[in-house]
Amino acid sequence: MPISGLSAFGWGCLSAVSLPLGAWAGLRWSPQSKVVSTLMAYGAGALLFALTIELPGKLPELTEQFGKTALVAGICGAPGRSIVGMATLSGFLTALVIASV
Repeated sequence: MPISGLSAFGWGCLSAVSLPLGAWAGLRWSPQSKVVSTLMAYGAGALLFALTIELPGKLPELTEQFGKTALVAGICGAPGRSIVGMATLSGFLTALVIASV
């Protein structure tokens, strides 16, 4: 089913509504630090998951474009990216917990 420009604009507006709603909720309601840190951890995990899904998805077209070197680099680089991502996320969450105490 083709998506028209108007349909894409409508979906974009619908997804963008979360920003002003979140700002309004933050001004009207002051959640506890534990609630904020839980929501931030969930958001960080969702972002990491999306990135983890997106990167390997490009490997077939990169392999076709650049050859097997891109495939080997993508597969061998995955553990390193995961470790760096986990360490970064762990550092941010630790700083968040320390700041909320």
